[in-house]
Amino acid sequence: HPRVNGIQFATLEPFAFTNIINHGAALEVVTLSPHAFVGEIILPEALILSVLTPRAFIATVLSPAALSARILSPTAFRAEPRILSPEAFIINVLSPKFIAPNILSPERFAVLVLSPNILSPRIGSDEKYVVEVLSPHILGGPHSKEEEEETVIS
Repeated sequence: HPRVNGIQFATLEPFAFTNIINHGAALEVVTLSPHAFVGEIILPEALILSVLTPRAFIATVLSPAALSARILSPTAFRAEPRILSPEAFIINVLSPKFIAPNILSPERFAVLVLSPNILSPRIGSDEKYVVEVLSPHILGGPHSKEEEEETVIS
């Protein structure tokens, strides 16, 4: 990928049926580069901007993500389980998740706009400081322990 002023750009570079192991990314802009059937293992990400880059059937293991934005990157079958992969400082706009369980992968400081979580349960993965605008959890269970105990109104 070409680098300009330390920023890595990936445009029109789709990939599928591959595993990405132990390759972190920082300062990356990904455009028009769909990813499908990919295993992300020990792949920490920071300062990532994904535009028009749908992701489908991605398994993310031991791969924390921070300071990333997904804009106009929806897909009907974004099956993306996150296992031991916390997320923080995330912005998702028009980027719904479908069958994307979070297992021991908490989410912190996020803004979700028109990005529902469908059939995406959270197992040992609570949300803190998350603003959701028209982004419901549909058939995915509660957002947090407080919601599960009905001490908050969603």
